[in-house]
Amino acid sequence: MNRRVFLAEMRKIWRPLPLIAALAVFVVGALFAANQTHLVEGPYRNVDVVVESAEFGPVYTPETRRAVQTELEKAKAAFAADMAADPAAREQGVTDWDSYHDWQDRMIAAGGDSSAIDAYALSSYERVNSLEFLLRYAETDGEQIRATLNDGVCFVRGFPQGAPCGDVPGAAARRIDQLVAQAGRRSLLGYGVISTIQESGGTMMVTAVLCAMLLTMFTMTRDRQLRLPSLQWASRTGRSVRSWQAAAVGCSAALAALTVGTVWAAWLAVRLRPVLGTGINTALATDMPWFDWTVLQYLVAYAAVAVLASLALSLVAAWIVRARQNYIRMLLVAIPVGVAAGCLVKFRIGAHLGYLANPLNRLLMVPGVETIALAAILVLAVALWTVDARLLRRRELPVA
Repeated sequence: MNRRVFLAEMRKIWRPLPLIAALAVFVVGALFAANQTHLVEGPYRNVDVVVESAEFGPVYTPETRRAVQTELEKAKAAFAADMAADPAAREQGVTDWDSYHDWQDRMIAAGGDSSAIDAYALSSYERVNSLEFLLRYAETDGEQIRATLNDGVCFVRGFPQGAPCGDVPGAAARRIDQLVAQAGRRSLLGYGVISTIQESGGTMMVTAVLCAMLLTMFTMTRDRQLRLPSLQWASRTGRSVRSWQAAAVGCSAALAALTVGTVWAAWLAVRLRPVLGTGINTALATDMPWFDWTVLQYLVAYAAVAVLASLALSLVAAWIVRARQNYIRMLLVAIPVGVAAGCLVKFRIGAHLGYLANPLNRLLMVPGVETIALAAILVLAVALWTVDARLLRRRELPVA
């Protein structure tokens, strides 16, 4: 009988109208997420971040350094050939990379036109620039890494950039020691890959939470309009329906979020396929990752946290909304709750997930603080539903 009650509650949730509303939110969220990718960079958007990240392998090693320097020499030779073919460069006596920058510095100091030679449009210029940037950051030693990460900890704690802030909290200090020990084994993953996951992942989490809420908020109000409570509370099985309603809400929310998260992760996995095995501890970013994840594991982490967030917040939202007299009154409560949940997920839980820059680290600087916060919300939701179910078993539900 209990299984039948649960399945009946699931069928009431998965009805056409809520599904259509959730699908509409999913489409809008997908459009936003698709516009939050940073996989093409450069002044002329001609640099493929994924290709660059995968070019020299997943880890920066001495062999990688030699390969980068070889490519840098080739790129400078290509730039010199471009200068030789440019009449303006020949007129100004510019023959190679160094002479171009010397000429540019002189022109800027004299107030002249430094754009007379249009080097920025050259692929060879962009190539040299990116390789020099890569070498500059990849050659950072352990103590420089420690100083940068310590500054990051102080900044997160609210101190001005570069200002000392005393002892680093224990968990952060241990993580900094680990990252310093890994100084020679970092990846060359472009920050555009990480920011793409974080920005589109935050939007995906909001989409998942809102889809889950749209599916689960209507059920009890609809029951009240159909006068089902008076029938439910006429039997012992009916009196336990609130517990099964909560279970159906939780399962439906998790399933909706899992669907949204899986679609998002699969979409990005295709685009990031060459770097899925590359670590997010990269020499090209200064923010501190709490975990030694690969890109693929980072995608899975975002999807998993989206499921947990949808489960916890949908249970809380459904408990707050519960059975209203009509859909208008329900929406007057549901809309502010949905906005609050979306803001929480976008600007707190999903912002820089798994990194020191996540705002929740200001409150508790430990690995997985986002999961801890959601677990606390889930415990609260379970407690609210449990107490509610026990109280309602002891009295008749008022008939609308």
